[in-house]
Amino acid sequence: MKNKPKIKKVPDKTLQNIQNGKPFIGIGQLLFVIPIYYRSPRQHSDDYKRKYLKYLESQKKVWNQVNKNLFDERLKEDPYCFLADFQNKWYSWNYTQIIEFVEIYFDGGTMIKSRLWKLDRKRYSPLMNKKVFKGVLKLSDVTRITNRDNNFIKEKINKFLKYLQKRYKNRYVDISQIENILPLINFEKLTKNKV
Repeated sequence: MKNKPKIKKVPDKTLQNIQNGKPFIGIGQLLFVIPIYYRSPRQHSDDYKRKYLKYLESQKKVWNQVNKNLFDERLKEDPYCFLADFQNKWYSWNYTQIIEFVEIYFDGGTMIKSRLWKLDRKRYSPLMNKKVFKGVLKLSDVTRITNRDNNFIKEKINKFLKYLQKRYKNRYVDISQIENILPLINFEKLTKNKV
């Protein structure tokens, strides 16, 4: 029987620091999540309109079999009467079309890093449900934060966001939330008492 390699146990500094009352910016502390969508809200909206008009045509045929002008009369009474039924067959854009997402996190030491979560599928479709995200991959080191001023860190994060948009040019990278929040964050204070 071969000797098993010895596993060196490393004490968890995060737990020690929490017990000592230090702020929790631990190993892998999440800062931002950036969703990557199958398509943009505009593309989704255009597709929605096209399919809704097609749905109305099919409903018109069914309703007009009963009475020739019944469909038009019903639409005059309530222009949105068929919308609720159609929406039960259709998914909203938010969250259903996410195929990957990027986490930007503080590693607890000197770096802000990123990792990628991918959808466990070979092919994507516009209406996906029952999703499982697998394959956590280290994407990139965003920036080193020791001895760096706030503006430098923000600049590096902005460069990383442009890199993401370039890498996923056929997808929709939603950076709207991070663009709103980034100017308000003081990274120097955030990482002052790092673990």
